[in-house]
Amino acid sequence: GRIAVALTIITLLVSNKKIFKKMVGFIVILAIGIPVIWVTRMKNSPAGDLLTSNNSRLKIWRCSLRVFLEHPILGLGAGTENLHQIIIQRLHTDRAHAHNLFLELAVEGGIVGIAFMIAVIVVIVKNLYSLFYLKENKYRPYAIVYTSAFIGFITISLFEHTLQSPKEMMIYFFLLGFVEATYRMATDTMQLADDEKDSYQELEAEDFEEEKEERKIL
Repeated sequence: GRIAVALTIITLLVSNKKIFKKMVGFIVILAIGIPVIWVTRMKNSPAGDLLTSNNSRLKIWRCSLRVFLEHPILGLGAGTENLHQIIIQRLHTDRAHAHNLFLELAVEGGIVGIAFMIAVIVVIVKNLYSLFYLKENKYRPYAIVYTSAFIGFITISLFEHTLQSPKEMMIYFFLLGFVEATYRMATDTMQLADDEKDSYQELEAEDFEEEKEERKIL
């Protein structure tokens, strides 16, 4: 979790050279602080507790990979319970999922699930890349924020099933919705009702200047 947050922050800082220069010290602190926190956690944890946890996760990943190879086309089906029962039977440990979003999707959906996952990733990357350059870079700040959020999400997803609960899925779909909505605004492909078309217009720099002048007059 800490690494994901750090990568998200670093992505935001690197996106702007001026801010990056001012925050170099902060980046150095992160680079030093994260390993120190990790070592301190290992030192203060009960003997072998953290190591046991990591080994358990590795065993679950290997077990999940074997299950995927046993059911490569359609997988076990949606939901974590099938894999949960297999983990209990084979590893004799009560773990509910693969502790890796991408591996979990592969186990549940097989090659079909992997294809769907890749399609979603391609669409997201394509839209984010377009946002960096559309309308003379006007939407670049949005693209940077969304990209940093996805980097954090992907990092955590390598170690946890980040779409396990409705709350987590809701946040993820909100993020997807923001990306799609911003992309549609940038490409003028928003789907508006007839009574909304006259009220919607994209704000230009001149509009903000006019608003400032109006405030001065008032």
